Amino acid sequence: MRILAVPLARQCRVPKTYYTYIPQESALPADPKYAVPQKPLLIRMSDRASAMWLNLGRKDVASTWGWRRRLFLAGERLMDRIHYEEWELKGIARSFRAQLQAENPSKMALVYPPAFGSDAVVQRSFSELIKAQGPFQYRWFVYDMIGIVVSSPLFLVPVVPNVLTYYIMWRAWSHWQACRALTWLENEQKIEPKADSHMDTLLDQHAEPEKGDWQVILHRDQIVPLAKHYALSEHACIDLFRAQEQMVKIVQDAAKKSAA
Repeated sequence: MRILAVPLARQCRVPKTYYTYIPQESALPADPKYAVPQKPLLIRMSDRASAMWLNLGRKDVASTWGWRRRLFLAGERLMDRIHYEEWELKGIARSFRAQLQAENPSKMALVYPPAFGSDAVVQRSFSELIKAQGPFQYRWFVYDMIGIVVSSPLFLVPVVPNVLTYYIMWRAWSHWQACRALTWLENEQKIEPKADSHMDTLLDQHAEPEKGDWQVILHRDQIVPLAKHYALSEHACIDLFRAQEQMVKIVQDAAKKSAA
């Protein structure tokens, strides 16, 4: 198993580097014990729901007052606001489900650019992610399950679809996937950081720090070359874009506070 520890930004004064962790599915070992003849039912249902959601955004399908397209765009804006750490945990759970559930899973390689960290730095950052996100994801999973019960009576209203409950159900599924990934990743002895100088060449190593002593490392125009070089999936590429956008906003907000 290989996961890319992609640096998003760093605080030069602290110093601290913020990473996002993206699964590299193409690098999985061709081991027969990991072969799955068919995707699990929950994954197939998730894929079907994703296809139905993307169908709502089609511009060539007309609807009254354009509600399908409006709903899709509003949903995309909501998804962009979900923190990138939840997206990366879901990606790990989705990509490495069979390997992580094995009795003796292979070591997970954390591939990182040596110009922006070291084995100890990357492993500590990943461990902090696991410890911080565990209580958060579980707490919101419980809240969402309560929300499903409370909002379910809206299904009795035949005029409009119960978008609220469907959204809460999706959020519960999202938090549950993140919790599963965290459960599998708790054994830190299975984590093996590996430096990769190729990633250094794809990232901006000499950018000037922003106001507030922040430096953006990953830029939008670097994401596609990075995804092509490591043969990342479409889901992983979208997660990278979301993480980069959120980190840029964090840096910009920090710069505004520093200038105030």
